[in-house]
Amino acid sequence: MILGEVYHVFRIWYHRNMNILLADDEPYALKHLKRVVSEAVPDSHVKSVGTAEDAINAASENHPDVIFLDIQMPDRDGLSVAKEIRSISPDTNIIMVTAYKEYALDALNLFVSGYILKPADTEDVKRVMENLRYPKPAKHDGLYVRCFGNFEVFMDGVPVKFERNMAKEVFAYLIDRRGAAVSVGQICASIWEEANEKSPSYCRKLLKSLYDKLDELGYADVLSFGRGSYAVLTDKLPCDYYTLLRIGQAESHTGEYMNQYSWAEYTAGGLV
Repeated sequence: MILGEVYHVFRIWYHRNMNILLADDEPYALKHLKRVVSEAVPDSHVKSVGTAEDAINAASENHPDVIFLDIQMPDRDGLSVAKEIRSISPDTNIIMVTAYKEYALDALNLFVSGYILKPADTEDVKRVMENLRYPKPAKHDGLYVRCFGNFEVFMDGVPVKFERNMAKEVFAYLIDRRGAAVSVGQICASIWEEANEKSPSYCRKLLKSLYDKLDELGYADVLSFGRGSYAVLTDKLPCDYYTLLRIGQAESHTGEYMNQYSWAEYTAGGLV
């Protein structure tokens, strides 16, 4: 199976056990949407509310993974509701639902995860679920690395705080190299557009910081440091990207590969 085909398999591997909220003041529309969402994401937990205020309260209390939000409701318009939900639950994916195409641009300008037109069908829901802005983090014991969506490192399901943000990026680059040994010069040339005479020394400090953090977590053995070369040991590193390459599916993630790093675009291009 070639890489593009593997990624296609990955993209249709939907989130399991997702908490999904539906908000629409029209009972028939709400019933229809619940049916198609349940068909598109069969292992999800779907809840319905009929007012904008109920949607805001549910977002505040439960922080759902996804909200399908009607743009036009009598108590408040959906766009203002979406703004408020983003402020109280920033990692919730908001999908606007509307009967009017002219609202689509306004919805996308809010940086929501997408929009669908009424009446939605199963394929519409699948399409937006495959491209969530904030993919649901995998829940794993121990160390786990997420590459699809924003690159993130988790320890027992909690994001790891790195002392230096650039050390995290160096880790991402080593993971992108899939176990291939790289030199400090290669790291500098790939990560920094304009390397200077201080870059190699700074890079070594970042590598030391990275090693110290992983050692603190009890996972220093996922790194291999040789004489002037650095790599990750892929068989010791739980990672959605490596799962994708190994078995053709990544457990529960969607989103663009390492989308915050411009140097990752070459790998991302091979995954489409």
